[in-house]
Amino acid sequence: LDKSDKLPFARARRLSIFCNMRNCPALLACLLGRAFAGPVMPTFVFPEDSDEYFGPNTQALKSSLEVAIDEGCLASWPMSKPTEIAIVFRHDSVIPPSADFFIQYQMEQIAAASAESGVAGFRGFDFNSQYHSKLRSALQVWEWSPHQLKFLKNNVPGLDSKKVAYAPLWSSVEAHPIETCADLMEEPECRDVDAVDVLFFGAMSDSRRKLCNLVDDITNEVRLDGRAASHQCVSGVFGRALQCKICKAAVIYSTHSREGAVLEVHRINPLLSLGKAIISAKSSDPLLDSSYEGAVKFTTSENIPREIKRLLVNSTVRFQLEWKSFVMAAKLKAEAQQHMCHALTSLASIARDALPQGDSSQEFSSYQYFERRMTASNASNASNASNVLSPTPTPTPTPVPTPTPLPTTVPTPTPTPSPMPSPT
Repeated sequence: LDKSDKLPFARARRLSIFCNMRNCPALLACLLGRAFAGPVMPTFVFPEDSDEYFGPNTQALKSSLEVAIDEGCLASWPMSKPTEIAIVFRHDSVIPPSADFFIQYQMEQIAAASAESGVAGFRGFDFNSQYHSKLRSALQVWEWSPHQLKFLKNNVPGLDSKKVAYAPLWSSVEAHPIETCADLMEEPECRDVDAVDVLFFGAMSDSRRKLCNLVDDITNEVRLDGRAASHQCVSGVFGRALQCKICKAAVIYSTHSREGAVLEVHRINPLLSLGKAIISAKSSDPLLDSSYEGAVKFTTSENIPREIKRLLVNSTVRFQLEWKSFVMAAKLKAEAQQHMCHALTSLASIARDALPQGDSSQEFSSYQYFERRMTASNASNASNASNVLSPTPTPTPTPVPTPTPLPTTVPTPTPTPSPMPSPT
């Protein structure tokens, strides 16, 4: 067969003349199968599957992709040969050499002001021309903030707005291997972690340090069981050590590291799935904030210490907020699914437009090869061969279904939040 991608029917017929039907039916079936081969679904790989920062979001994304593919959202995929697509989160993620294309899940604060000098991580969009190039060379760009979605479409020269899709994030303990707090706090390594009533975690900036000092002052005024309430701001702590601190905290608060930032949902969503009481500063994306209203207590950054005090002294209000967190986690999961289906349908359309006219068997017309294969300088997020989502190929193309929005009714969560034990 000389490894041809598509065997014309006439050639198969000629070959069948020389084939004894009683001795080689398998060969004839193979030839005819190649002649009428349908699309081969792409394989998705996730280089940051085990990343301590984005791991929970990656696992939730895998779950959404599996459901969307099963529902036929990628049924119009045009390729009849295997294709590997990497989905990456970090602005400096390494694109695996085996990947034909990649999707950039845009997670940075691109529409916000630049971060203070000395702050770790992504400083600002204006300072990162390599990220501009990476976004342009992606097969598709997924964005979780409506405000930043508009920014991407209008403020990135050379980026085709048709390649930008809205893909909101969610997280759930059912979607990834993070243990529930009840299970985690039974483990010896977690018992040794100091418990605090109020917790902040994240990279430190001057504004965040000032807020931490203000929260210190307010917690010293609050008495719980005859002692002052405890508070801690941690940076550079990840994995199980951070998870233990989160589980033992009664209140967790979040504020932005720069002016004009949008809500840090990649941190907030895992907290919702654990049923935590969360306070956050309002962001520059009112539409995104409104979708979390009720499950997250929004206020100004200056008012966060007073809201913390209110939740510490009023356990009834705090427990109500915890329960709403569980409900919101389930709601976000349902709402994100229909957007994922739309993003995959759009992905198939982009792939179809990139093919030479009239032939779905050939390779994609050339995206800039260097950029398509580009790798960032940070090689710490190299691909893990096990982080693969391989859909079962569909032998016969089927019509593209119209994505049906999932019901908005929020399933009643089964777990009932219980009061967090007071730190000893």
